[in-house]
Amino acid sequence: MFLLVLSLVRPDPESARAEVLTSTRWVKAVASKPDGSFAVATSGGLLRRGPDGRWTKATVADGLPDNELEDVSYVQGRTVVLSRGTWYVESEGAWAVSPRPKGLPSEKKPVQADRSSGLTVEGRPFAPPLPPEAGAPTSTAAAKGTRLVGTAGSGLYELKGKAWSRVPFDEPPGNSVQALTFFQGHVVVSTLQEGLSFLTTQGWSPQDPGSKSPREAAVFRSALYVRQADGTVDRLQDGTWSRDVLTPSLPRKQARSIVSAPDGSRLFVAQWAGWSSWSGDTWDHRLQDSELSGCATTCLLPTGRGVWLGTQGRCAALVEGQSVRWVDERHGFPDDWVTCLARVGESVYAGTFVGGLVRVDSASAVTVGGTLGENVTCIGSVDGQVVFGSRTGLYRVTGHKAERITTPFPIREVQALAVGPDAVWIGTRTGLARIPLSRFGR
Repeated sequence: MFLLVLSLVRPDPESARAEVLTSTRWVKAVASKPDGSFAVATSGGLLRRGPDGRWTKATVADGLPDNELEDVSYVQGRTVVLSRGTWYVESEGAWAVSPRPKGLPSEKKPVQADRSSGLTVEGRPFAPPLPPEAGAPTSTAAAKGTRLVGTAGSGLYELKGKAWSRVPFDEPPGNSVQALTFFQGHVVVSTLQEGLSFLTTQGWSPQDPGSKSPREAAVFRSALYVRQADGTVDRLQDGTWSRDVLTPSLPRKQARSIVSAPDGSRLFVAQWAGWSSWSGDTWDHRLQDSELSGCATTCLLPTGRGVWLGTQGRCAALVEGQSVRWVDERHGFPDDWVTCLARVGESVYAGTFVGGLVRVDSASAVTVGGTLGENVTCIGSVDGQVVFGSRTGLYRVTGHKAERITTPFPIREVQALAVGPDAVWIGTRTGLARIPLSRFGR
């Protein structure tokens, strides 16, 4: 035996009820077998092409140990992959953890990215050159007259005759999901640097609002507003994108967060040391309050009576009329950096950077049991039950404690949540997951 098996990772038989959607545009390695089979390691899972030319894809939903792969090879007929510094070998439908397998191909990279010479195979320029839009090549392999090249950001290219053709896959634009919402029956997916896309009944529909760094989205008056990393806000209305629509109206220009009022009456825009709200016709600015001076706002939550404001450095404030009431470490906050706010039932919850999940009111802050030390990134509600994501996974609040939600496959590094009519959509650093509501006790 060339591998010492240490543990096994097997797929949950119920995983067919759930989905993991990833992008395979970032290719790390390509391997081939003499029979014309190919295996492709990507940042969004493992792609495989059989001798018949058909493609399949595996993610953690299919039992793959991780979506992010660093290398792939065929060793003695078996597929081996490298992820987060650990090697795995596929055996009878499961992946076994192993020391570095013997018999790996030479570590000399057969493909190099060079701006002047383009694709280089085994030290020699390869012709025909890749098209300019392909970007930097990362790896290549050939078998039975087929040559594939993986790229950094543009996916796979296949040489057909004397021309390169991109191998098409219906996928999200990227894997690091920053925000999720619903708009006109579509799932709106914002990714870190790869832009915005809608998941429709026909598949993925890339959007081009003018910037590729969306961080947050909100629906107001039948329009979709998208906040970009630079603080500008783009709008999709009646099928047309408009760039940077709010800057002329914002006294402090950069939007730090955007959210619609629960009743849909106003759009709230957090800025430095306060916020502005828009009815669709007129603006109301709350930016001159001495109590909020110098406040680095991070998020806000409008309620029927006022506004909760989350900050970096001063915990949270409840603003009602002209009253500003701070709730901070003196009232029980374990961390002064609030990352997110949500109302579930009659309670308000605040996520913190390292202090876990906190239930707050105008006079106290109580840490939910079992969450201290968690970096809470998002909070949602499933049938009135608090659900939240953190860097370590997905949790629910039961009584006064948090418990990890059992899912058909591992979910880590959660960054966004959106609860739909039949499923919870979960954005992570390595892909988008869809979990049926039945998994949440429904």
